[in-house]
Amino acid sequence: MTNMKIATFSLIVGFWALSLAGAPSSKLIAPARAYMVCPEGPPACSFSKIQAAIDAVPEGATIVIKAGLYEENLLIRKSLSLQAIEGENVVVKSATESVPTLLIVSGRPIQVNVTGLTILPAQEHQGNGIEIMGTVAAHLGRNTIQGYQDGILVLGKAEGLSSSRLTLIISENVIRDNKTGVVVWQSTGVTISKNMIQDNKAPGGVGGIILGNSQSIMVSDNHIQDNSGYGVGVLQSEAIQIRGNSIKTNLLGILVGGSQAELLNNQVEQNGVGVATAADGSVDSKVSLIGNRITHQENYGLAVERLDQVTICRQNNIRENQQGDYLVQSPLFSLQPRRDPQAVSYTHLTLPTNREV
Repeated sequence: MTNMKIATFSLIVGFWALSLAGAPSSKLIAPARAYMVCPEGPPACSFSKIQAAIDAVPEGATIVIKAGLYEENLLIRKSLSLQAIEGENVVVKSATESVPTLLIVSGRPIQVNVTGLTILPAQEHQGNGIEIMGTVAAHLGRNTIQGYQDGILVLGKAEGLSSSRLTLIISENVIRDNKTGVVVWQSTGVTISKNMIQDNKAPGGVGGIILGNSQSIMVSDNHIQDNSGYGVGVLQSEAIQIRGNSIKTNLLGILVGGSQAELLNNQVEQNGVGVATAADGSVDSKVSLIGNRITHQENYGLAVERLDQVTICRQNNIRENQQGDYLVQSPLFSLQPRRDPQAVSYTHLTLPTNREV
């Protein structure tokens, strides 16, 4: 996960604060026409730089990008669509270290769609790939995001910006080789679906998907594998549904810490521990487990602090886990308070075998 301080976000937001302040409210507008970006620029196309197109086009426009390498850091603060031409290799590589390659930020409702891009850092595991802050509705689809601290960071509530309650869909992306794949913080109404989230295991990372202080989040039909920490970690969140995912060969398949979550029809296999529930400070967990396959973990299948943390448990297949299918132990975790995505502090799951997972 990113080591940047929250002050960095304040600086980024503050840099564009004048543009956000007093901006007139507008409705989300359907695209009226498309504008072309290509490396050679005019007269072959309208723009040679993606940011130049973003700045120039009207609200609701579609920007179509031809194949090429674009070394830029992009800022979007109005409704528009960015899309690669189908089948063409469009690479956006950060020009500046330690800042997001694509920042989408607004203090008023906007709709942004980003499709078909490969997004790379200036330096490996420095900065974040895509950051979304404020009142933003977005669809991120069929992108490849790799080599960052956080592949995607959704920060619904940031300094000077109101909390987002708009729909955000992260779908059919490849998110790999980051410190942490996807982080959703202080957000509502996010769907993470049909992504390949794998090999996010650079030192200092937390895993595949981390949800914190959020509500009404759907995580469905993803392939989440080979991440160094959690496949899915849920902290102090509610109305979380984790459905139909394949979660394999992570250090810990699913963690629910101080949260309310439904786990439905997931395949959780060959992790260190399959599913674990724990309190997070004074906030307890309540988990429903229905129709999950939790098998062949290196340690335990289902580990809980107390049995009453699992409110519903039926039609699950929990078997053939090496240390045992079930563990009840309190405390299971020592989770230190985590109140912003730049202040990460986790300790590991302690098992009777004294092995840390």
